[in-house]
Amino acid sequence: MEIFKKIVDMLQAQGIKYRVCEHEAEGRTDVVSKIRGNELCQGLKAMVIMAKLNKEDRMYFLAVIPGDQSLDMNAIKNYSKAKDAVMLAPADRAKALTGCEIGAIPPFSFNKDLHLIVDPSVKLNKEVVFNAGVLTRSIFMGIDDYIKAAQPTFIEIIKNASSQQNKSSVNPKSAGDNTVENNELLHNLRHSVAHLLAQAVLEIYPDTKITIGPVTENGFFYDFLPAKNFKEDDLPLIESKMREIAKRDYKITGKQVSKDEARKLFKGNQFKLELIDGITDETVGIYSQGDFFDLCKGGHVESTGKIKHFKLTAISGAYWRADRSGIALQRISGLAFLTDADMQEYFKKIEEAEQNDHRRIGQQLGLFTFDDAAVGFPIFLPKGWTIFNKLIEYERHVQRGVYQEIRTPLIMNETLWKTSGHYDHYRENMYYTKIDEIPHCIKPMNCPGGILVYKHRPRSYRELPIRMSEFGFVHRHELSGVLHGLFRVRAFTQDDAHIYCTPEQLEQEIWSVVALDHKVYNKFGFTKVRMGVATRPAKSIGTDEYWEKATNALKSALEKNGADYFIKEGDGAFYGPKIDMMIQDAMGREWQCGTVQVDFFLPQNFDLKYIAPDQSKHAPIMIHRVLYGSLERFFGILTEHYKGHFPFWLAPVQARVLVITDQQTEYAKTVFDQLIKHDIRVELDESGDQISAKIRDAQMDKIPWMIVLGKKEQESGTVTLRHNDGKQEFGLKIEDLVKKAQELSWV
Repeated sequence: MEIFKKIVDMLQAQGIKYRVCEHEAEGRTDVVSKIRGNELCQGLKAMVIMAKLNKEDRMYFLAVIPGDQSLDMNAIKNYSKAKDAVMLAPADRAKALTGCEIGAIPPFSFNKDLHLIVDPSVKLNKEVVFNAGVLTRSIFMGIDDYIKAAQPTFIEIIKNASSQQNKSSVNPKSAGDNTVENNELLHNLRHSVAHLLAQAVLEIYPDTKITIGPVTENGFFYDFLPAKNFKEDDLPLIESKMREIAKRDYKITGKQVSKDEARKLFKGNQFKLELIDGITDETVGIYSQGDFFDLCKGGHVESTGKIKHFKLTAISGAYWRADRSGIALQRISGLAFLTDADMQEYFKKIEEAEQNDHRRIGQQLGLFTFDDAAVGFPIFLPKGWTIFNKLIEYERHVQRGVYQEIRTPLIMNETLWKTSGHYDHYRENMYYTKIDEIPHCIKPMNCPGGILVYKHRPRSYRELPIRMSEFGFVHRHELSGVLHGLFRVRAFTQDDAHIYCTPEQLEQEIWSVVALDHKVYNKFGFTKVRMGVATRPAKSIGTDEYWEKATNALKSALEKNGADYFIKEGDGAFYGPKIDMMIQDAMGREWQCGTVQVDFFLPQNFDLKYIAPDQSKHAPIMIHRVLYGSLERFFGILTEHYKGHFPFWLAPVQARVLVITDQQTEYAKTVFDQLIKHDIRVELDESGDQISAKIRDAQMDKIPWMIVLGKKEQESGTVTLRHNDGKQEFGLKIEDLVKKAQELSWV
């Protein structure tokens, strides 16, 4: 804590801006990755190095390098002119010099005996992040501000750079040897394949302009401005050219050149020139293979001959700097792995995911469909709508007596959205219309409508907390290229709730929502749930004071109840921080569903008040809450999670009555009527097919129960219950069947 205070005091004394982020010890990578966009925020690694100048004299350095780099001890030995070894300082000596444990050392020296040396590559990043004396706290600051505060000596002290200018974010949740962050060799390979792709494209289409080509979670991509747009049919040709170049076994080499020289190399390429202008150092990195060269920090395999296991997968649209108003580009994406076995394992997982794609299952089971007449707007069929309504019914059940359900308008005056802040921060995703020549908006969110319910009459402190829920139908514009089944649509139902409470009630209300989230997820078999506290984004409203209060309330509610969480830096809503609930499905994939958001600002914007015991008026605190999130998206997640085999209580058809011969038809109708009478969703198969075919059809339709009736069942007034997995129960009375169905209900 003492070293942290020293840093903060120093930064404040110099008027330097910074951000502090608290997180789990293993969570800092999540924080760094989350704020990466087109420009890399680099985590810094600081190490205390001992140089033995001779048999008696020692010199100590605080060596600072990018977190994904390796330190070159020989470079420090040459710099220090050490006659003997250069090594990491003993832990006790490092702690004495820095005041903190190894691993949490910040990139500042407050000791005259500890010489700060920094690799120049850190200057290629606009922002840096580093541990601030403990593993659970980091500081973010601009690179220019860091240099101003630290006053370091810049020396090249890294072995091999493994990041690239404008490197894309990677998935911090991936695990195993094939993850970018855990395997530098794999990252270097994928980086080299991106260059290989660019070289192949230029050999085939020399008028193409290259932009950036970062590593991704499972491979790479490169963005191009072609003279003529690429087509999917071009991918085999490009991939073939890549393999041809790989066989040439060009050595991949790098060098530093002046910015002026780099500008000459990339004359006519406005994208590379813009990147060069954004680099603060006097030199830039150029990596080449054969006659191809690219602007690059490095991190490659030795030669193109090392590149063997890759595949191009897609062509898609992109924008320079991810700016929709900017230049439209084309992106070619691909996969790359170290071994063929790794690639085949990936394809196996993809095949499993494709087999259980909710769009495929939805079509097979007749749950929902899409039509070109309404792109991005799902059409629910009777069976799918049954599931949809059961989801709503279950949520109403679990929040019965706690929440009051409301309904608010779909279209509201534009001024409402200006007051809420959505117009300023979200208008590019909103739909508009005019009523009596007055601009109106189709609601993208439910909260402003809920606020109208709160303020329609005066409120007393005795009423608080007020909890109001709404299954609100919202519209949000999405680009056609990102639409994806039920996962990404333009209209969906959100299970919103808004809680209005006093400061004293806030933490308890937060935890009550978290507990309800877990209860709901357990019902669906989501037992692995992670929670992340998402903090203030760059585009937001309100004061720092209220953001800090809101964020601390979320953390405190979790900590007091012993709940683990990590920090999602800069990922909050524009009006407040939130807890994101991440569930893991049966295939090990993680989905962010529920949220709990604390909002001090909308109550102020709308001048919401409650009357306190002393008759003074105060603004309530507002909590925004969803459990499923988008019901459409949650429906899609469940479809893949269950692989279409919905549990009995949720299945659109719970049972199908099957007869062995026509002699049992009348008895089957009696059984059918009895089940319908007890609200069991049942069908009667009246086809003339053989019983084996009827059973096969029911299994293909993923119906939980098959009620098989033959001569024996008819004579004894019983049924045979066959489960979808083949298990059978004989001699069941109708009342036993009904009781069993009721036991499987969610009630």
